[in-house]
Amino acid sequence: ASIVQNGSTLIASESSATSYQWLNCPANSPIVGATQQNFSPTNSGDYAVTITKDACSSTSDCFTFIKTNNLSENQLSNSFTVYPNPSTGLYTVSSTLKGDFTVAVFNISGHKVAEKQSGFESELKIDLSDQANGMYFLTVSQNEMINQLKIIKE
Repeated sequence: ASIVQNGSTLIASESSATSYQWLNCPANSPIVGATQQNFSPTNSGDYAVTITKDACSSTSDCFTFIKTNNLSENQLSNSFTVYPNPSTGLYTVSSTLKGDFTVAVFNISGHKVAEKQSGFESELKIDLSDQANGMYFLTVSQNEMINQLKIIKE
């Protein structure tokens, strides 16, 4: 089993399972009422899903989900740029906002592969050259505002 994220919804990749149970990680405790293919967490955290198909069950790896506030997301999306995208692994995150911000990068499985703090600089360099080619999720956070962007490593 595996999980993909679409906006604020987590989706179990297996669409023809006979049952789904979403779990809180790392304890893998069941979330009451979360028994559909799609799950929209109300809080940031680590989640997994157990799917059952033809009497066989499989549980996904834990997936890190970051809940965003739409107003803050819109404010941040206009204040940050990431370039080049796609890239061979070296990215620049540029901010027009004043103050410190944090950048974290997650792979498609939700595992954090990089994190950096700006130290009040307006630009931050992220190096993913040691990571596999593919899609990653870059989150930019400042104070209570969080924005997530998709980046591609070629």
